[in-house]
Amino acid sequence: MSAVYMWFMKKAIARMAEQGSRQLLYAALAGAGSEDDKFRGAYISATQISEVSDFVLESHELQDKLWAGVVDILGEVYPRIDEIVKKYLLNG
Repeated sequence: MSAVYMWFMKKAIARMAEQGSRQLLYAALAGAGSEDDKFRGAYISATQISEVSDFVLESHELQDKLWAGVVDILGEVYPRIDEIVKKYLLNG
């Protein structure tokens, strides 16, 4: 059962590395050099601006918890992470 499920999910949503890199580049460079800010902070899917889900808009507590976890893990690898986060990302 799980093999069939994984096969289906790969066919439905998986991308080759080249296709995924195109998405990343498009999201990073779309609208670069223009006065149009429609791409700034937008959710990009298949080279189109898409509406984000309600879960993303309403899950601030989860986002904060995930961010704190990422900073903790990175802090174990690179001790200056806490200092960098406080200085540059928390307007500290």
